[in-house]
Amino acid sequence: MERFCQFAVTASKEALTDSGLNLSLEDPYEMGVLIGSGIGSLHIVEETHLIYMTKGPEKFSPFMIPLLIINMAAGWVSIFHGLKGPNMAVVSACATGNHAIGEAFRIIQHGQAKVMVAEALKAVLHLSVLADFVP
Repeated sequence: MERFCQFAVTASKEALTDSGLNLSLEDPYEMGVLIGSGIGSLHIVEETHLIYMTKGPEKFSPFMIPLLIINMAAGWVSIFHGLKGPNMAVVSACATGNHAIGEAFRIIQHGQAKVMVAEALKAVLHLSVLADFVP
């Protein structure tokens, strides 16, 4: 599990604990997850690129995309908590947190779920990102 997914699972566990909601009393099909992130795992991109450059394409991991994509965070949160309702991820740069909360609200408002875990996260402390922000 990539670091951004670990953050998502940990944050969701803390949020659900703080909410006081007893998941065992709720219908898992009426509880969903909506996660936002500007980007998924840059770590796996850097790691895979290095492997490709030093060891060649035959050592390229077929798991790069499944580890990289943002919706893996929503998937892990739903698996960890047994939430079987709507599940999605949004990407909208710096507005991602607001976007995630707004879309989760809309899902509840339209009766598609009674409970939504909504969060936004990033785990981008990597050389490629630091190089982009440091002059």
